[in-house]
Amino acid sequence: MTNPNFYNSLKTILDTLNKPKWHAPLLAIGRKYAQLEASELDFETETTNMLLQLKSDLEEDPQLPLERLTAIRFAALECWSYRIEYGSDKKSYLNPLHDSLEKFKTYAAVSSVSPSMAAYPPTDMIKRWVREHLQ
Repeated sequence: MTNPNFYNSLKTILDTLNKPKWHAPLLAIGRKYAQLEASELDFETETTNMLLQLKSDLEEDPQLPLERLTAIRFAALECWSYRIEYGSDKKSYLNPLHDSLEKFKTYAAVSSVSPSMAAYPPTDMIKRWVREHLQ
C-alpha cells in the first residue's frame, strides 16, 4: 500500500517529536512494504498512527521515555504479523528490517503474504532494530 503523503507526514511528525534522524530508516522500511501488493500490509498508516499517538502521549507527559515507548509500540505493529514468503519452496521469508530494497523489488511479484501467529521478524529483533536505528 502506498500513501503519496507518507514522506511529508512522516517528516512533519518526526520534526514535531524532534527526531528527524528517524525519517530515513522508517522511510526505507516503508519503501520495502510499498513493493508488495498485499493490502493488509499497511506499514505507512500504522507507523503514522503510532507516531501521532506517541506525540499525543508526550504532550500529556513530556517525561515519558520516547525511545523505549517507540520500541514497544513499533514491535506491536500489525504489519509484523504477516510473513512474506518467496521462492519455489515458499520457505524463505523477506525481512523488512534487514533485506535490501532491491531484494524486495526482485521478489515482490512472486511473493505471497500469509498471516502468522507471531511477529516476523521476532519482537525482540524489532525492538533491537529500533534501539540501533531510532536514537
